[in-house]
Amino acid sequence: MSFTSRIDYAASVYEKYGVNVENAINSLKQIPISIHCWQGDDVGGFDSRESLSGGIQATGNYPGKATTPEQIMQDLEKAFSLIPGEKKLNLHTSYAIFVENEFVDRNEIQPKHFEKWVEFANEYFITTGSGKFFRNVILDPEHSIGIVKINDKGDSWKVVWGLENGARPTSEFPTHFMNHSVKKSATNNEYRVIYHAHPANLIAMTYTTPLTDKAFTKALWQSATECPVVFPQGVGVVEWMVPGGTEIAMATSKLMKKYDAAVWAHHGLFCSGVDFDITFGLMHTIEKAAEIYNLAFSSGKIIQTITDANLRAIAKEFGVCLNEDFLD
Repeated sequence: MSFTSRIDYAASVYEKYGVNVENAINSLKQIPISIHCWQGDDVGGFDSRESLSGGIQATGNYPGKATTPEQIMQDLEKAFSLIPGEKKLNLHTSYAIFVENEFVDRNEIQPKHFEKWVEFANEYFITTGSGKFFRNVILDPEHSIGIVKINDKGDSWKVVWGLENGARPTSEFPTHFMNHSVKKSATNNEYRVIYHAHPANLIAMTYTTPLTDKAFTKALWQSATECPVVFPQGVGVVEWMVPGGTEIAMATSKLMKKYDAAVWAHHGLFCSGVDFDITFGLMHTIEKAAEIYNLAFSSGKIIQTITDANLRAIAKEFGVCLNEDFLD
């Protein structure tokens, strides 16, 4: 019996007792799991190298245990990558980290002795690899994607899983990272996905449509009735820039403070959302509208379209607030 079959069988058994396994797992994902730091080295800690005493049952001597802060952090990173759901680290005073030849008793410990732990507790991102194909993620995830940890200053990263054989994060990583920060701040940490792709019909539009937020948004809204419902604030447009650098990252992040989608002229599209389904759906909707626009534009004179009055009626019916800056 395959793994999936065993899961399905177990779910059917629980269902007989009124337990919805999918709902239970989704609920569990929202509950932080407390992981004790002392599980990494059998209660040894870093403020003493003497044998453990005082009646505790742990010995602190199991083979292969972590003996330095760096080793225990690496072990925790590995555990975090394998344990699903939210996690929090329960950190004890005995795990204060001192510089070489420094030691203070516990009543003199200061915040500086936990700075390395604060650095350890920074953001993690899943990113595709540079030059990798998205279709290969399911076939060869270790070489196609990776988990990257950002330091507390936001100026360096390291791979903690995946991106094997010397692979590196996407060349657009600076833009991805900056826009993650913008969208998390703007949405109170709700938006967790940044998706960049090269949809052909939208790119084609950048050759025939004025490169302004209003012109692009209006053209897309009027191309398909669902568009004003899916992206009522509109889309932003970045004029052509060299990809992969700070300039385009800054320009995109400025737009993403207002919009959930930003068009890169003659290049592609950036979208953001709470999860990948929502984000993919946004990009798919925009690309589909772009295809309709191009077909209509290339067939000859457009003799009717969705009017501003129609757009406002759609917004009222579906309870969304359209960006009035783009309406006449």
